[in-house]
Amino acid sequence: MPEKPRGRERRTTPNRTTAIDVAKAAGVSTATVSRAMQRDGVVSQATRQKVREIAASLRYRPNSIARGLARRQNSLIGVVVGDITNPFYPEVIDRLTKRLTNAGLHTMLVNMVDGVDIEETLSPLLQYQVKAAVFVAAPYTSDACDICRAHHIPSFLLNRYVRRRDITSVTCDNLTGGRLVAELLINAGHRKLAYISGRPDTSTNRDRAKGFSDALKERGHGPCIIEPGGTYSYEAGYKAALRLIQAQHEIDAVFCANDIVALGALDALRHALGLKVPNDISVIGFDDIAAASWPAYDLTTIRQPLERMIDVLVSAILRGDAADSDKNPSLVTIPGELVARSSARLSERPVAAAISLSPSDGESDRL
Repeated sequence: MPEKPRGRERRTTPNRTTAIDVAKAAGVSTATVSRAMQRDGVVSQATRQKVREIAASLRYRPNSIARGLARRQNSLIGVVVGDITNPFYPEVIDRLTKRLTNAGLHTMLVNMVDGVDIEETLSPLLQYQVKAAVFVAAPYTSDACDICRAHHIPSFLLNRYVRRRDITSVTCDNLTGGRLVAELLINAGHRKLAYISGRPDTSTNRDRAKGFSDALKERGHGPCIIEPGGTYSYEAGYKAALRLIQAQHEIDAVFCANDIVALGALDALRHALGLKVPNDISVIGFDDIAAASWPAYDLTTIRQPLERMIDVLVSAILRGDAADSDKNPSLVTIPGELVARSSARLSERPVAAAISLSPSDGESDRL
């Protein structure tokens, strides 16, 4: 007898144990179960022990997010990212989520993509009424913050800022970092310097370019040669470096908007154009991603103070700084650190390190 064709088999999983199941097994109310599972819940020690033993045997785990919503004490933080192809940001997300967890907070990760409706992208954050939203390299940040504000969700920016006082931002001191790179290259005797830019609508790109250009002008080098990269990517750096040299600018040093752009530029200069780095041309990046230290690149760069930036950001979230922007700083910048490797010819003459104003010095006025 021919076998009947099988339909699509459905996998079944056991129903998740709920507080109701625990309450029935323990002979108590669900409210008692809730109090017994809370560290500060008012319930007798005998009842607490009984409920917890039964909960453990049934493998019951309370839904802390749902409980937080009910008590209006949500511990969920929305982290919105938009440039996960840049190697810098997976490291940022890894460190940030670990720091939030250590602070007793939970993380909801949302990827914001160009061209997708902003409110639709943010809908999970709005639905769960997150405690705060942290934007990390996300596009349309100002509009997204407006949506969060309309839903009473404080917004925080990491490694970006917008020109608004109602949003707390924490960044590296990109302006002074750009100045430091220019000073280092000039003191080492470089005479024809260029900047390969990243995404033009980002504060990081604008500040690094401005700091670099301003320092060159102040030292009498005239306007900086700027080659648009367009994005923060390896391909952008590779193509921009080719254009710079093929335009016969006689460049002897290149500052790149970030490390991944610099790695592309390095490969173009050495392998496609046959130049010797740093004898013929020096290359400096910004971020200090893991690949920057690889022997194949050994990139000189400005290291972002990522741990410190995240500590400041999480402390601001826990304090609820964004709820009172008149009393708290809207922008905190933290100095970066030069990491000298073999991709740049630098002088042994010391250069003043990047200096950043503390929040009490009113740095937010720079916006």
